Amino acid sequence: MEHAIRFHIREHLDEDPVYFQKLSKRIDEILERLKERWEQIAFELQELIDEVDAGRADDGQTGLDPTTELPFHNVMAERLASSDSDAADKLIDQTSDLVDRIRRTVGVVGFWDNPTKQDGLRETVKQTLDASDLHGRAPDGHCLHAGPQRGARRPTRGW
Repeated sequence: MEHAIRFHIREHLDEDPVYFQKLSKRIDEILERLKERWEQIAFELQELIDEVDAGRADDGQTGLDPTTELPFHNVMAERLASSDSDAADKLIDQTSDLVDRIRRTVGVVGFWDNPTKQDGLRETVKQTLDASDLHGRAPDGHCLHAGPQRGARRPTRGW
């Protein structure tokens, strides 16, 4: 069971890194906490499998789509360094706007075959995040957008 769940996590990690990293940590916690109690381990892992099969839910009641918008939101929220009490609402709005812009841009015929358009979208995302009042430095020192550094090799498809 553990191996099947971990395989599923590896296969889908890029779709929602924050969510699938949390699942992986939960597996580790279950195994560490229950050690050699195999029946209880099997029971809790089955609960985890059932949860994954049911699909991602919007636990934070953000109103964002769990399959398209929530993964972006969670990555940005994880990096957000803000003491603004309205930051959560601003981040939800920013995420929705950004995902909508990305959807429209990648929906253009030939987008994935045009490196110039891909670079333009990356730049638009960075500028949008930099222009927001949500960006800042996370405790690890990284910027909120944490995109490829200047001179870094960029993928030809995707992020």
